[in-house]
Amino acid sequence: MVPAKERLILALAAQAALVLRNVGLFEDLRASRQRLVAAQDAERRRLERNIHDGAQQRLLSLSMGLGLARERAADPGLCEELDRVAAGLGDVLNELRELARGMYPAILTDAGLGPALESLALRASVPAPIEFVPSGRLSPPVEATAYFVVSEALANVAKHAMASHRAR
Repeated sequence: MVPAKERLILALAAQAALVLRNVGLFEDLRASRQRLVAAQDAERRRLERNIHDGAQQRLLSLSMGLGLARERAADPGLCEELDRVAAGLGDVLNELRELARGMYPAILTDAGLGPALESLALRASVPAPIEFVPSGRLSPPVEATAYFVVSEALANVAKHAMASHRAR
């Protein structure tokens, strides 16, 4: 029969082995999450570049072509129609720019979390005073996470509050 002290030591050793195994699993999980965030960030930037370099540039080119056609058109009815099409194209271009900015706002990259949150608060449909932001820059994944958490929270507040007030 194994003495009680030895059983206790064996039980403690087994528990320690489980703790060490769990710590290893936790580190693997943390590293996996970091790889996932980095991969998502790279894909988002790729999509943003594709929108900017592809569709947005093509729409700008079409808009300029429409402007030239408008200048050459002699028929007032055609001119009005071209103006309506140009206005619609301008709206689509603005929506595309907003979509690209919504993927990752330039202000977040250029100026940091504080100005990006202030920009969100200004556009919010509910009053959203900024109480605190870190004084220095944080790592890009941390800034992006904080920005999108706040953005989603403001969107949910506006949606569920059925807000119509624009913050000033």
